[in-house]
Amino acid sequence: MKIRNLYIILLLPVIAFSQQSPCGERPVKPTKPEMQSSKEFRNSETIKKYKTDLKKWKECVSPLAISQRDEERISQEQKKREEKEKAEKLEALNNCGEKPSKPKRPKGLSVDDFRKTQEHSEYRKQLKEWKRCMSPQQLTQPVFSKKENNKISNCGEKPTKPYRAKGTNNQDYRDSQAYKNYRELFKKWKNCEDNFEKAILWGDCGDKPQKPFRADGTNNQVYRESKEFQAYKERVKAWKQCLENKN
Repeated sequence: MKIRNLYIILLLPVIAFSQQSPCGERPVKPTKPEMQSSKEFRNSETIKKYKTDLKKWKECVSPLAISQRDEERISQEQKKREEKEKAEKLEALNNCGEKPSKPKRPKGLSVDDFRKTQEHSEYRKQLKEWKRCMSPQQLTQPVFSKKENNKISNCGEKPTKPYRAKGTNNQDYRDSQAYKNYRELFKKWKNCEDNFEKAILWGDCGDKPQKPFRADGTNNQVYRESKEFQAYKERVKAWKQCLENKN
């Protein structure tokens, strides 16, 4: 009686594993028919299928396979938790609410008349407020904001393109003296604006040092070990340190 109880206790983990495991129960070896020889039985489709199923089952219940399944399960659970937390954070940050639903145009009413209705006007107003609330300007501020510096460049207004007469093709328009003058003015204005932004961002640190010229055919290792390149690296290091101290 004691031995029987011991067998039951030992078999309980195996039974529980087979019920919970995705591998299922161990395949049962088929019985050889009495009229079939051992050689014929070993070469039969039945025994071949049994061996294939047994091999798959052993691979499934192996410690490596179990470990991989556990890792995948843990990874999926972690991913779900992260997605849930991300969604909760976004929901907490977004106080703009849902996008307003566009009202349905009544049958027989023209589009122009529908847009003049109070209902559509109210919808456009709500949509405008929602877009303003959802705009990136409301959510974030740039690291270097011109508003914070409260400075206006002395570059003047952006040059306006000259009028293009009707029928003038693109090439003739670009070859015209008026367009060439515009390009020169625009280039000067753009350089002025770029320098102004750099002055705001970099301040007294100056422009970023330029890499020294690399002659054609010069090996990369030789170029990087040259005195000019080493001096350039020191200037870049000092320039970056200046920006860090500035911020």
